[in-house]
Amino acid sequence: MNKESDFSRGRGKGILADRTGLALAPDAERGVYYSRVFDSREKKTTWHRLRFYGLTGTESSVQVTVYASESRLVMSDGIPVDAEDAIRRGNLSWEELDRCFEPYIQERFTYPQDVLLHRVRGRYLWFRLDMEASGGRLPSLTGAQIYFPKDTWMKYLPEIYQQGEESTSFLERYLGIFQSMYEDMTKQIEEVPDRLNPRTADLPSLRFLAEWVGIEHAELWNEEQLRWLTANAIWLHQYRGTVRFLKEIMKLYTGKEPYVVERHRLEPYFDGSEKEKQLKQLYSSDPYEFTLLVNTDDMETGAQDSTLRQLADMARPAGMDCRIVVLKPYIFLGQYSYLGINSVLGQYKAMELNGLCAVPFTTIAGNER
Repeated sequence: MNKESDFSRGRGKGILADRTGLALAPDAERGVYYSRVFDSREKKTTWHRLRFYGLTGTESSVQVTVYASESRLVMSDGIPVDAEDAIRRGNLSWEELDRCFEPYIQERFTYPQDVLLHRVRGRYLWFRLDMEASGGRLPSLTGAQIYFPKDTWMKYLPEIYQQGEESTSFLERYLGIFQSMYEDMTKQIEEVPDRLNPRTADLPSLRFLAEWVGIEHAELWNEEQLRWLTANAIWLHQYRGTVRFLKEIMKLYTGKEPYVVERHRLEPYFDGSEKEKQLKQLYSSDPYEFTLLVNTDDMETGAQDSTLRQLADMARPAGMDCRIVVLKPYIFLGQYSYLGINSVLGQYKAMELNGLCAVPFTTIAGNER
């Protein structure tokens, strides 16, 4: 269970299920969640291991109850009910659900980060997760994995070690500690190619890769943007400190093509006239400063200034200063108004004094009398 569709196939009360996993609702003191029914497709299956990923909370705040049966049909007041339908469709109340599932309880664990299921037998398996707020912390988890059938290192030992049920059970559980460590390490090694691929790496690995290839301010980017940046880092670094690099970074963040006004583009108009004074006022009189025009209609005004400044400082050429101008959708003469970019000429409509119309940012001048 590692994605939203897996979690949504279960049934929860006081527990939120989304693409990030399961978590106790902020306004709930306790929560219950029934997982979907897992089918091994073989009768009398002995299950091997249950592992939860990203489990948080205290040792007393999370409890799991494991159920197993040879049939998906369970009895509710003498009537056979499909366990999967009872969980997913909610045909039974929570009390009826607990009552009809009680005969199929096989194990209970407290804070089950990684537990063995060697005493759990049956073709079908499902579990109940109980969460409780404790110490001001809301327990949560990001995924779960069930291993089957039982596979222990006992098969590699001579038969003399498999004589006697009690001693065999102890040795299986003892070896299971080292077997679990070995299996987890082997899995991590097998997943190395995926963790090093920006398109398949999980978010923690992706942030590590981003830092590895020299991407600054990784916290400013969402997951999709960070994957693109990491995958194209080598190509982008070829243009670092150039207008092209600056434009690519800003376009990725804002979703719109920015405009860069450099000094050499203004110098042909510096003729000592009023035009030169106006250009210097708009686009700087400093030969070591350029102007970045950014259209950020969809961004929050409070956070955009500091964020754009961090990105501009990262992308600007060394020894150059950057003036950032956030374009507004208004027309002001002598200001940053560009036809078709942040202002358009729409259809003319006569003003009506009906109490509903307004004429903002418009000045109507006439002859004074």
